[in-house]
Amino acid sequence: FFFFLAFVNQISSRSQLSDSKNKAKRISLGIAIAVGAIILFLIYFTNINPARANMATLQAIRGVYSDPTLGVQMFKSLVQNPSPHIDDIRNDFARTATQVLAQLLEQKKIPSAELVFDAAYNELKKNRELHPRDIRVHLEQAQLAMFGAEIKQDAGLVYEAGAILADALRQSPERQQVQYFLATLQWRLGKSDAAIRLLRDSIINDSKIAEGWWRLAMIYEQLGNHSLALKLVAAAGKQGIVFEGQGKAAVETIRNVSSTQR
Repeated sequence: FFFFLAFVNQISSRSQLSDSKNKAKRISLGIAIAVGAIILFLIYFTNINPARANMATLQAIRGVYSDPTLGVQMFKSLVQNPSPHIDDIRNDFARTATQVLAQLLEQKKIPSAELVFDAAYNELKKNRELHPRDIRVHLEQAQLAMFGAEIKQDAGLVYEAGAILADALRQSPERQQVQYFLATLQWRLGKSDAAIRLLRDSIINDSKIAEGWWRLAMIYEQLGNHSLALKLVAAAGKQGIVFEGQGKAAVETIRNVSSTQR
């Protein structure tokens, strides 16, 4: 009888040990599955999903060049899907849109231009809300607004571009790109005093940058103040400024006016 009890006890102990091992295996398997799922999730969202988004963005960009309607449809479909890189997708499409809009305007394809503008501009607004201190987004949106003003013949978009640039200037008062862009806009709106003030500030902020000098000189030239334009060019030369490209052409224009007046 005691032998029988010992035998039963041994079987029971083996059974309990086997159950414990099975439970441990089940727990280990569960942990492995959970860890594997997390790894796959991370791979998907850090590698596969961004790669798909990049490919879709590239297709939309290519599409908008060859077929604006199709490209815009692809872009709209793309931005409806959640992505951690949605802001980059919007920025990439907006940069492409500025190039495409210039071509469409030249070809007088206004309906297509409106379609591209609306898609890019509306989505870029969301990026400004997402990154209110990113001056690059301000500049891109202001440039799109100027295209929109021409496409839609809407002066309100010109003032909207001015408001965007003014906001950028408040956040980055010494950013030359903003000063030059806003000065050009103010000049187009007939606000020559505001344009001159902005360009003077740009020179004060950094007198070694040629662009502020020639832009200000050209405004004085266009206002009919030729002598002051020449003085600015001469002052820039004393500062060691070398004009190249667009600046060189502007300075030569001012000097040629002087030579014809002799």
